[in-house]
Amino acid sequence: MNFILGLEQLIRAAEQDYDPAILILIKIFSLDADDPESAAFLFRLVRNAAQNGNAAMQFRLAQYYEEGIGTERNMTEAVKWYREAAIHNSAAAQYSLGFCWFAGDGVAQNKECAADWFLKAAEQGYAKAQLAIAGCYQTGEGVGRDLMQAVKWFRKAARKGIAQAQYSLGLCYCHGEGVAADEEEGLRWIRRAAGQGYPEARQFLGTDSGGHADGSF
Repeated sequence: MNFILGLEQLIRAAEQDYDPAILILIKIFSLDADDPESAAFLFRLVRNAAQNGNAAMQFRLAQYYEEGIGTERNMTEAVKWYREAAIHNSAAAQYSLGFCWFAGDGVAQNKECAADWFLKAAEQGYAKAQLAIAGCYQTGEGVGRDLMQAVKWFRKAARKGIAQAQYSLGLCYCHGEGVAADEEEGLRWIRRAAGQGYPEARQFLGTDSGGHADGSF
């Protein structure tokens, strides 16, 4: 009985856009998100908060549309809400929106727009976006090819522990792309990636044990 009363109070608080109540309810109902009624409640709860301008809930609503939680999957709506959250400076939303532009998912493909959003998120320190914009600079997709910028952003993501960035940075050092060639430094980063189990790094080093071989290229 007390639980029901407490739940009702949380719901009333959430309807008043009280963030702590919303987050508690999300945690409660996410435990049973496979249940259609729970998923539908979560969706309505998050949608109401998103419509009231809550950037965190706008991002979550976009995820619900993308993943089909409590509603039909709808990438057009996902992009709409990623954009709303991105405008409110959510780095995660900026990255996700960039990915939609890059892949042409829910919006016409535009790699220039994708790179713009990746860069906005990267400048906020969002590691996945730092990796993404580094890749854009390396390949010239959406931006002018600039290997020095690629190295800059690979390094930032690598220092945050992103294995793919560590491997890519290591290759840049090994091959002298965008940075002075330094085999020792390159292998150091590749070993870090291998130590996290990154397959390409382990393959490069010729080891399945986390990276203790010298590597060759």
